[in-house]
Amino acid sequence: MNAMSWARTFLTELHAWQWLGALVARVAVGLLFFLSGRGKLFVPERRAQMRQTLIDARVPFPALNAVFVSAVEFSCGLLLILGALTPVACVLLSGVMIVALATTAIRSIKAPSLLGCELA
Repeated sequence: MNAMSWARTFLTELHAWQWLGALVARVAVGLLFFLSGRGKLFVPERRAQMRQTLIDARVPFPALNAVFVSAVEFSCGLLLILGALTPVACVLLSGVMIVALATTAIRSIKAPSLLGCELA
């Protein structure tokens, strides 16, 4: 068997296993959100910490949103693990992450301005 046919065979076999990478990624991300949401829903200290984070970020209705966000993480994480309604779960989790970035993470970024001068 020459090198070219070996490479072609290897790539064909590799292509047949591409589903495994998608499965591992989906389960890993789903597990991350599922465990995070579970902690915030069922551990009072974590729920209080989440509520305080929302208060600090000036998110309206922090107690309600803490439960809502935690429930989205928990349920959509479970859906990802199971592989059910994956597009819907991804959209909802993406929305949660975009709001989290917009309300908390962006404020903590320390970077110079594009022109290299301080802005007042």
